[in-house]
Amino acid sequence: MTDDRRAAADAEQVEVVDLDGTVVDVVSRARMRRERLRHRCTYVVVVDSDERLVVHRRAEWKDVWPGRWDVAFG
Repeated sequence: MTDDRRAAADAEQVEVVDLDGTVVDVVSRARMRRERLRHRCTYVVVVDSDERLVVHRRAEWKDVWPGRWDVAFG
């Protein structure tokens, strides 16, 4: 199952943008990572009712920082 998830993530289509945020291309996530292409991203940081920062452990199949603790959800 891990290989399937990784393959699906690598094949996901990502918009490449210029410095103004204008879409200039659409490529696979794998190509975007490999060529370090500029792209949009969103982070969601979660704080609970006791004002504690919620963290999660990244999946082992992730291509960036697998298995590491992270504050960004999204």
